[in-house]
Amino acid sequence: MKAKHLFAAMVAFALILSLSMVSAALEVKVNTVPTTTLHNQDISVQFNITNTDPAADLASVTFEGAVNTGSPGSWKTIPSAIELKKSETKQVQYKYNVPAQAKGSVSATFKAKSGALDSNVLTLTVPINNTASLTLANTKDITL
Repeated sequence: MKAKHLFAAMVAFALILSLSMVSAALEVKVNTVPTTTLHNQDISVQFNITNTDPAADLASVTFEGAVNTGSPGSWKTIPSAIELKKSETKQVQYKYNVPAQAKGSVSATFKAKSGALDSNVLTLTVPINNTASLTLANTKDITL
């Protein structure tokens, strides 16, 4: 009977220990993203990255970006590695290039990483505005 109680106590301890080890995480939340874009320009996406571990600093958090299949353009800049103290949040910025004559929408993903920790993956979808426009800077009467 003592062996059964000892085994149950060991299982409970292992469960508590494993749950405490999973508490460390990286969390990514979008801060600003444009609702639409024009072709032939760069768009900026800002997001907050949080070290949700109240006990451990993260010495090197790196960032990754991927372009979804069929999406025009590419990531122009991806943030450099940063350090995140325990329970700290920082804002970082990605830039995405939308090429000339692009149509449809931009579709890409990004995430953060630190060692074995991966953040949630966020997907960015921004429609490309195809509305034609023409602006006249100076107007003068035409004489023949």
